Amino acid sequence: MFIASFLTFGFLFIIPVLLFYEVLREKNIIKLLITITSLFLIYLVIYVVFNFNYLNSFRIASSIENPEGFRLLSDPIDYFFTRLENIFEILLFLGPFLTILAFWGITILKKKSKDLFIITILGVSSLLAMFLTGAYKTGETARACIFIYPFLMFPIAAYLENRNIGFSEQYQLSWLTFGQAVLMQLFGFYFW
Repeated sequence: MFIASFLTFGFLFIIPVLLFYEVLREKNIIKLLITITSLFLIYLVIYVVFNFNYLNSFRIASSIENPEGFRLLSDPIDYFFTRLENIFEILLFLGPFLTILAFWGITILKKKSKDLFIITILGVSSLLAMFLTGAYKTGETARACIFIYPFLMFPIAAYLENRNIGFSEQYQLSWLTFGQAVLMQLFGFYFW
């Protein structure tokens, strides 16, 4: 968690996922508290040794991202449309084939693996909550939120396992997703 937190403030995404999973499934948050306390102590040592204030850096990044304050209040139309853009951008890069399989697979995942279903719902909910706070303006959301794609793979895997697809269907799906990636790279123009 320390390495993730040092790379991006987006690591905050995982804390609600871990918290609610621990509360819902384990009924115990001791491991999470130990992890967060350890992270706090590491940043405290870094502050004492290098005078690097992580919370101040987060505040500065937040003010750069939202210079007029919370955009729902300062620019509600832009806020609303950028929230939709963020969601659609993630789905665009996931692609139509995998998006459909994820949609079909979510009910199958709920029946097959309650734990993975809960983790998937928590992951998506945590990302949506980040979007509601105003995180991520427009563009590069799919790259910045690459951490959501593994959560979206769980329902896809459940659907594929349930269908018990053969080699030819696996081959076809592989080529469809690869073809989509090639077409997006060759002909797509993504202006952020």
